[in-house]
Amino acid sequence: VEHNGKYYYYMGNCQFGCNIYGYVSDNPIGPWTPINNGEPVIPVGTGKEHLPALDAQFFTDDDGTLYSHFGTWCTSFGGVGWAKIDTTDMATITESGLIPIAQVPRAFEASYMLKRNGKYILMYSSDDCKIHTYAVHYAWADSPIGPFHYGANNPILSTNADKSVDGPGHHSMLQMGDDYYMVYHRHDNPHSTGGMFRQTCVDKMV
Repeated sequence: VEHNGKYYYYMGNCQFGCNIYGYVSDNPIGPWTPINNGEPVIPVGTGKEHLPALDAQFFTDDDGTLYSHFGTWCTSFGGVGWAKIDTTDMATITESGLIPIAQVPRAFEASYMLKRNGKYILMYSSDDCKIHTYAVHYAWADSPIGPFHYGANNPILSTNADKSVDGPGHHSMLQMGDDYYMVYHRHDNPHSTGGMFRQTCVDKMV
C-alpha cells in the first residue's frame, strides 16, 4: 500500500498463530522496517473468533479509508474477515467484522476488493488451492463491508473443460487505462504433484 510517500507491505505468517504483520519502506522493494513494534497489525480472531488472519488484501476507498479483507478456511469460520485500518499509523484497527458466508458462497480464501462504477466487487477463491475445483467467484455491494450479493455468472475463473488449465485462483487485479487484468496462479499441469507446484498467469477481463 502506498500512503503519504511511504510503502507498506503486509504479509501473513502462522509461526505464532495466523497473523498479518506490517512493514514500511521509502522504496517499494525495501529495505523494510516492522511497524506496530513488530506485533500483528491484524491478529488471528479479528472479525470472528479464531479466524485465521491470512491472505490479506488492502483497499483504499475514494474517501481515503483503508480496508483489509482477509481469511483462509473461511467456509469453516463462517465468512470473510474485514478491518478498517487507521491511516495515521497504518496499523491500528478502528473497526472489524465478518462478511457472512451466505453473502460470499463457497469463499475459502484470497479476497480481493475492486471498486467499479460505484459498486464494490469482492472477489475470492473457493474450495482448496490443491484441487481442481479451486476457482474465483465474486459478490457485489454498495459498501465495502456489505451486504453482498452473489454474482450471477460465477465462477469467473475456473478449471476449463479439457483440464489444460487446472485449479486457477488466488488472484489480484491490475488496471491499465480502461483495461483490467487478472493475475493468478494455477497448477503446473500436467507436472503438478498434489497441486503444490504453480504457474503464474495473466488474463484480460472482458
